[in-house]
Amino acid sequence: MELSMSRETLTNIVEMNESFLSDGFFIVLFHANKIPPHLGLIASSKYFSLTATETQIGIDIEPIWRVIRSKSIETIFIQIDCNPNMKHLSVIFDAYENVVEREFTCLQPIKEFFEKECLLNVEEVNFVFDLIKKLKEKEMIMQSFHLNMGNHINEGDFQLQEYTLDDIYKRISAIQRTC
Repeated sequence: MELSMSRETLTNIVEMNESFLSDGFFIVLFHANKIPPHLGLIASSKYFSLTATETQIGIDIEPIWRVIRSKSIETIFIQIDCNPNMKHLSVIFDAYENVVEREFTCLQPIKEFFEKECLLNVEEVNFVFDLIKKLKEKEMIMQSFHLNMGNHINEGDFQLQEYTLDDIYKRISAIQRTC
């Protein structure tokens, strides 16, 4: 079981407004205070994600935003200094059908994107907190936003939960059993 050595903290987090998503590029952490969170990308109001049951490519953000609001899903949006090529983003996600336990997780196509499009070395990235650390080192994080996270934001900061690969695999297995 691998664990990160130190917990990563997002700072100066402000409340998200849907209009902020109209342009820009974001890593999204759904259920951000749970172990593990689910990850996706938003680029120019289009959503990309690899789930336990499917690949979501270029979905309009509006219905996802409504679900986050109506179900009070604790969500973090991390704006990244990157102008993604939408075709390349679609091709990367299209190569996956769904997550495969013990092979790859929702992080895999995101890592692949950052490696190919942003030339980020993701060799040692196994968790979102590892990726965030790399993005901070390269000064690629522009701003962090939250929705439904008020109780977990402390003076504008949020400390990411640590978890193991086993935690991820257990969650994937539980979701796939219910589908």
